[in-house]
Amino acid sequence: AAPCEVGRGRAVPRICDIPLLLVTLFVALSWNPFMLVISVVLPMTNAIEAFFGAGMRAAYCGYSLSESWFQIFQAWSPITSVGKIGLYSIFLTFSIFVARKTLPSLQFAKDEAGAPRATRMYLYGYNAQAFLARFTITIFVAGIFLCSVPYFHLSVMSSSGAGEELQA
Repeated sequence: AAPCEVGRGRAVPRICDIPLLLVTLFVALSWNPFMLVISVVLPMTNAIEAFFGAGMRAAYCGYSLSESWFQIFQAWSPITSVGKIGLYSIFLTFSIFVARKTLPSLQFAKDEAGAPRATRMYLYGYNAQAFLARFTITIFVAGIFLCSVPYFHLSVMSSSGAGEELQA
């Protein structure tokens, strides 16, 4: 059996095993980051640009010593609405947490043998709390990110002295 023998169920010679393995490994490892960029990063970037782009540009370009960058950012973007949604989400998450701990219909029930079983209301409460906890964390991380972009941009500009001729 020669190392380059084709046949007996093989489509390529044996010498191509290592290059074929490396190509398959490269495609398999690069597919997840590619899909993350295509399905999450690009739509998120477009949404941030659509909803907060004007506020970020106004905070950067309209920054002066008389008015805070955050006041400009609040006036030109829906960041206060994001903050209100975050506060409502905290309240709702805490309310469902308290309800799950106190209401008997949202806790485990006992079957005929005395073993605990999850009722439908328990599952609804558990899923609602899990969803709201993730939603709340996402809202606050997004809010911190959205407020930190203009802040760090302006702090880098002011520390390098790049904006001094604009403020004069």
